[in-house]
Amino acid sequence: MSAFDSTLQLVAGRLTTTTLAALVCALWLAAPAANAATEPTIKNLTVAAPEARYAYDSAMMPSLRDPQAHFDIVDEGDCDVLRPAEFRFANEDGVWSDLLRSETQWNIPRTPSPGYKGLYVQLIATCDGVRRPAGNVLYARYTMPNPPKNPTPTAAPATIVNARIDLPNPAYVNDPLRMPTERLPMLALEVSTRDDCTADSFRYAREDGAWVDSVSRTRPIVHLTPGAGERTIYVQLMGTCSETSGPLGSIVKLSAIVPVYPGDPTGPITIDSVRVPATSAASTITVAVRSSNGAGCTQMRMAAEDGNWRNWQPCMTDASFESTRGLGIKGVYVQLKGVDGSLSNIAFAKYRVVASGTSTPAPSPVVDRTAPILYGVLAPSSTTTASAVITINASDDIGVAQVRFANEDGNWGPWQAYGPALTHQLSAGTGYKGVYVQVRDAAHNESAVAFVKLTRR
Repeated sequence: MSAFDSTLQLVAGRLTTTTLAALVCALWLAAPAANAATEPTIKNLTVAAPEARYAYDSAMMPSLRDPQAHFDIVDEGDCDVLRPAEFRFANEDGVWSDLLRSETQWNIPRTPSPGYKGLYVQLIATCDGVRRPAGNVLYARYTMPNPPKNPTPTAAPATIVNARIDLPNPAYVNDPLRMPTERLPMLALEVSTRDDCTADSFRYAREDGAWVDSVSRTRPIVHLTPGAGERTIYVQLMGTCSETSGPLGSIVKLSAIVPVYPGDPTGPITIDSVRVPATSAASTITVAVRSSNGAGCTQMRMAAEDGNWRNWQPCMTDASFESTRGLGIKGVYVQLKGVDGSLSNIAFAKYRVVASGTSTPAPSPVVDRTAPILYGVLAPSSTTTASAVITINASDDIGVAQVRFANEDGNWGPWQAYGPALTHQLSAGTGYKGVYVQVRDAAHNESAVAFVKLTRR
């Protein structure tokens, strides 16, 4: 027996799905039918309504504002690998949506009002790579709460009176010798607290709603979603009161328009390479996309060998792609979209889908001639010890393997295993110190050299 737990997120006017495996897009629709003994089946559908204080707050994160639905996918037969494929739903009015895939928001005909609500769910699954309809339809009822009334005002533990995102000086953003407080966005907070409370930190979440905990208000650096354009974060104070500790007060939504900074890649975005496995016994493959220039990728789209583009999705260097049905030669087209709206060249790669258990020939060796890119290094401005932690920002189309250091005298030390933050022994004595850094990949392609200076006291 195989089982798969799925979580749906119902929104006032839309529905979001999150699953433990990627769902694929297809236009197949089947009427409900009795299950055969080995068909996948959905069971245990439950829906939990949101708290009233969040349900009607448009500034609230969707993960707190929207009802949550849970169900299990099970198979009573011989299915070893069970995965969801598509699903459709209907509200209490019984009007079915189109077949949907995961990690996308969809408009649904539902009135955002209190009272009894209902949800029907039907899906298709894949069993060992073969599509099987889970013909049964499940239904669950839930109650949307009434909007909160205006209670008698009471003193909140802590309140964000004013808040804004301060973007860095454009000239500092891509300068590795600048401190993080100069290169990164900062949060400006004006806070009011009760006499028995302290709020010395905050937490924030980006558009995906995942909290970043306990950022000190004395060094309020925030990391926005990469790229140019409008960026949003949700902020909540953290602290301690006489009766509680942890998150304090309400959540505030902030937005900022991030420009294309000087030193950012410019010009039409270009795909350097697309790599796929030579053969695959699974219908889903990983597509490795590499782009070393252009204005920065914001979205990507892919198409099978039939040339029909699928929906735009966020850029990923390693993206999942669902093959067309059947065995044999397959292909995938890829195109990127830059922050300036420009479209890249279209790259194509082909592969073969084979039956499960078929031996896979060894892939042809790939000659790596691309050197790593060393974007910059950071060190503390001063130290009282004989060593310092050097933070390294580098990337490679396959992987950064090793790093080496030299002090201000320029004598290189041995190559060592690469890490994003490594401790380096400074030269003897106090005063001005300098550190040179260089990285290389497994093929011994070497990057340019970066330099950082600091003072030993």
